[in-house]
Amino acid sequence: MKKGFLCAVAVFIMVLCSACSGQAVARAQITFETREDTDFAEDGKLLYTSLCVYPVVEMKGNESAAEKINAAIRAEVDTFLADTSVRDGVREDYCVYLSNEALSSEYGFSGYYHDFDMIVTRNDSNVVSFYITISSYMGGAHDGYHGIGLNFNAKTGERIAFSELGENAETFHAGTLAYLKKLAATNTYRSIMWEEVSDLEQILYQDERWYFSTSGLVFFSNPYELGAFYAGNIEFTVPYADLQEMGFQQEYSYQENLTIKLQTEEVCSFDLNGNGQEEEIQFYIDKPGSANTNLHFIIDGTDYASEHAELSGQFSDDDYIFCWTECFLYDMDTADDMTEIAFQMNYTKGEGDSLTLYTFLYRYEKEGSLTYLGKMEGTVTNPDCDIQLY
Repeated sequence: MKKGFLCAVAVFIMVLCSACSGQAVARAQITFETREDTDFAEDGKLLYTSLCVYPVVEMKGNESAAEKINAAIRAEVDTFLADTSVRDGVREDYCVYLSNEALSSEYGFSGYYHDFDMIVTRNDSNVVSFYITISSYMGGAHDGYHGIGLNFNAKTGERIAFSELGENAETFHAGTLAYLKKLAATNTYRSIMWEEVSDLEQILYQDERWYFSTSGLVFFSNPYELGAFYAGNIEFTVPYADLQEMGFQQEYSYQENLTIKLQTEEVCSFDLNGNGQEEEIQFYIDKPGSANTNLHFIIDGTDYASEHAELSGQFSDDDYIFCWTECFLYDMDTADDMTEIAFQMNYTKGEGDSLTLYTFLYRYEKEGSLTYLGKMEGTVTNPDCDIQLY
């Protein structure tokens, strides 16, 4: 996989698309709006909160497409707001709690919540994609949540159906399914999935169970479908390079900064430092979620997760939840011949604090050394990321 070749192909495609359409299609400008709701008991106890965060899309010169996308987003928001089951149930549960003297004297009452969070996963001249997380808490050990993927043709504003993704729908379906089954058979996925999973296709090929990211086509399951709650939404990414081999429709191709997610255990051959020779790169996590978790990042036989002091220190920092780390090859600057390495990790400070996503960036130099470039809050896989390293 040669970076120069990929860049040349991308430029050719962009020129060709502009020539065919008569004009270039600018990427969407996306802002976010918030709706909040609360409910208090007569004694002043906060019983319920709701936070709804959703995008508003603007496309100068293509307002009709933007309106179609916004209408679809509003429909999802309206459906969420119409579900008042959590808000309606909390008062009754609080009354039961107050009436049980033993319960109320020993345990505090945790307010319920119902949240809607929508993020942008891809935004370019071909595709605008979003991922929605709807979460709620109604007592018990933990909350519950599920995801929804929304994908739009950036030129028309129409929803993209999975059956439209391949030049031949059946061939494309079969190709992606074979790729997912291959991933599911790796040790990393086996360690977080149920021992027997016979309905992988039935779960992952439902409507709204996929979205486009900057690194490929992502299928996902919701908690308890393929694994225990701690495994969360188990995701499977089919890279764009592999999609092309399956007959992926050119109109949905990705042409922005090269982003490749390193699949667990798979060996990726890629020229990281522009010296004309491909390195063999491997990233994987042993036993994620267990006390015996180990992370490995290997280039040409050297495991930098243990051999590189800076990287090893970051992976051993107790504040970083590295068992959920993701690794990407990311081209920060298309003008040079280098492709950087990005490690995305959740970070927490103190018990009960919310998680923050950080990305640590490295460069594999021409002489074969690994250089730490710095870290940034957020992720390079955010289509609108602004890389500010420190």
